[in-house]
Amino acid sequence: MVQLKMAIASGSLQADKLTAREEKRVAHWEEFMEEQQNKRADVDEEHRKAMERLKEQYSEMEKELAKYASF
Repeated sequence: MVQLKMAIASGSLQADKLTAREEKRVAHWEEFMEEQQNKRADVDEEHRKAMERLKEQYSEMEKELAKYASF
């Protein structure tokens, strides 16, 4: 009977450890995903800014080209 109680207690301890590991893994995953979303937002913003700069450059180039096309 004592061995059975010890086995049950040991099993319960194992289950507690597994639960704690799972909770830690989930917390790390959520933190990782949040970091990825923040990085994605940063990249998206940089891309938006770069596209805006390119649009401005092409607009200026078209204006310059139009000057020479009128000759």
